[in-house]
Order: sequence, then structure tokens, then C-alpha cells
Amino acid sequence: MKWVRRILVTLACLLVLSVASIPFTMPAAAAYVCPTCYGFERVAEGIYAEKDRPHSGLLAALATSQERVKTAFGIDSIPAVTVLACDTIDCDRRLGGRGAKARAYGARFIATAPEGRTETILSHELAHIVMHDRIGAIDLLRGDLPAWKNEGIAVLVSGDTRYFTLNDGEHTCKVEPDGALPETPSAWGKAMRPDTHLILYAQAACVVLRAYGPPPYDLNTILQGNG
Repeated sequence: MKWVRRILVTLACLLVLSVASIPFTMPAAAAYVCPTCYGFERVAEGIYAEKDRPHSGLLAALATSQERVKTAFGIDSIPAVTVLACDTIDCDRRLGGRGAKARAYGARFIATAPEGRTETILSHELAHIVMHDRIGAIDLLRGDLPAWKNEGIAVLVSGDTRYFTLNDGEHTCKVEPDGALPETPSAWGKAMRPDTHLILYAQAACVVLRAYGPPPYDLNTILQGNG
């Protein structure tokens, strides 16, 4: 029937347009599919650095970060993940970077800015990867992992003391929450501004400390429910 063919042709055209727009609308995803197309070279299994740039420090930082995250969650291994590590600002811009030191995309890959190639930042993103992998793509998209919990746990697992105080092994809050924190990634992104960045992450870490304490965490316990 003509109308069926017309619908199928329309859907096919929309699919082609969607795929063709990925390099412009989601450049990090395009780089994940084709790292060499974005100037990366493979330096280890799943690890890509800018071509002809130093990467020995990156591999050492990743190894330390993986051990930190495994200890924090009491797990034996980290889910297989691709890392796209930029060493220049231009590289980060090509991947759609907008000021964040690093970004975790689902449970699949991490993109880092030059200042994100540190043990602390990589641990933060790997913590996201572990949680995203455990909760599953559908539940993650459905919003079963609140943004404040996702970020607060990652802050504490990474040991990022910009956002909490650590004295003699005791974790304490730096900034008390003054209301409900963002639940969804989009709400979190909207709340993130240069003047709120430190406060928001510190408040998320504080809420997690109040509810669950510091690491180590049992994933099944900390990821159940929305509280």
C-alpha cells in the first residue's frame, strides 16, 4: 500500500538524518564509535589518548583509580569501559566539552578534558560507570538513580576533598543542604553554574554521608530505592 511505503520511507529518512547528525549533536558518542576519526590513538585496551601526546601518566592514574573504586565498592573488577582522554583544550572542545573535567556516558565510556586525567577525577567517573552498569540502562534512563546520589557517591568514592572534610579518617560535611537537591541529570545540569559548582557537589556528598556514611559501600544497599 502506498501509505505504508510512504511511512517506511519517512522513517528511513529520519533514521539517516539522525545518524548523520550524531557528529554534530553528540560528538563524544561519535568519537566513541570511531576514536581515530577524532585524533585518538589506542594506548591500551579500551584506552585512547590524543595521537602523539604523552600518555604514561594517564595509564598510571587509571590503574590507581580502578583500584580505589574496586575497594570503595568491594568489587573484583570494573566494567569494561572506553576512555577518551584529551590532552588539549581543542580536543575536549571537539568532543563537546563545556568546562567539565570529565564526563561518564552511561556505562560505556568516559571522556576527559586535560585537567581530568587525574586519579581523583578518573575515580569519580569510574564510580559513575560502576553504578550505571549495576543499575542498568533502562532504570538509569527512568531516573531510578537520583542525580544527587549519583554525584554524592562519586565524590566520596573519589576522595575529592574539595567537597568534604577528611580529618584522621573521619568524613564531615563542608556544606549542609538547604533544600531538595536535583533528582534528574537535566535538573542537575541546569543547577550547575560557576557559582554553584562547589556548593552543589558538597551538598550532595553531605546528603550521602548522612544517609550512608563514607565508603566502602555495598552496591545493592546504596543503590536500592531513591533515598
